Amino acid sequence: MPTAIVIDSTASLPEAFPGDLPLTVVPAILNWNGTSYRDGLDITATAFYERLRIDPVHPTTSQVPPGSFGETFERLLAAGFDVLTLVVSSRISGTYQSAQIARDDLPGSNIVVLDSLSSGMGLGWAAITAARAAKGGADLDACRVIAEKALEHIGVVGTVNTLKYLHRSGRIGGASRFLGSALDLKPVLELRDGLIDGVDRVRTRRKAIARMLDLLEERIAGRSPVRLAVMHANDPDTADRLLELVSDRFEPVETAVSIFSPILGAAFGEGTVGVCYIAGIE
Repeated sequence: MPTAIVIDSTASLPEAFPGDLPLTVVPAILNWNGTSYRDGLDITATAFYERLRIDPVHPTTSQVPPGSFGETFERLLAAGFDVLTLVVSSRISGTYQSAQIARDDLPGSNIVVLDSLSSGMGLGWAAITAARAAKGGADLDACRVIAEKALEHIGVVGTVNTLKYLHRSGRIGGASRFLGSALDLKPVLELRDGLIDGVDRVRTRRKAIARMLDLLEERIAGRSPVRLAVMHANDPDTADRLLELVSDRFEPVETAVSIFSPILGAAFGEGTVGVCYIAGIE
């Protein structure tokens, strides 16, 4: 049986994906002033950030509903696919539980659900790697093994303008120790063991980016090939500069730039930038 890959919208895939890959994105939910929006479908990233600047009410977020996964699973199964599902870290979202509920409602179906313990293009790189294998004919078991191996070679680092959005969302993790710092300090963060952790605090954004590059150097540790995705929350100029820096320093075989989906934008705040890498795996 051919294999289809399913992910949630926190992956914030670049526009080039999924392309012709057997990859389906299921949207999480953004709640704003009494209205619910499907992430990336009912509200685009561009519209989200435009409204975020002027709306005094900050949005909240909800995990992908089990029913959304269920509808997707049923459609793919009916089309003759086995299904491998990768979702945002269970330590920062209930989406993993939603996917498990939907899978259990279809007993006997060939559906595997994996907790990525990642987010953004950390999740995205694992899904793309598995989807490329599926396109090449890999079955469900092989795709699962490939995805699990990919996740062992993935990391995410970034910097935010403020921690107030993460604090408000309840997803601040180990970065909470930076709360109450001087307002002009820029936190450098890492997604570690499925949680957002604070690595350092520096005086300027330029220093934060330099610290991010050094951290990437430590984490990649000379492994190759390297694939890098720069992510941003409505800051394309910084993202483009960051892409140049990481490309010069790490000579990646593949790069991408993506904008944080409304769900991630609500959690991190405008101006956040980050780098998601996968290193040492073909």
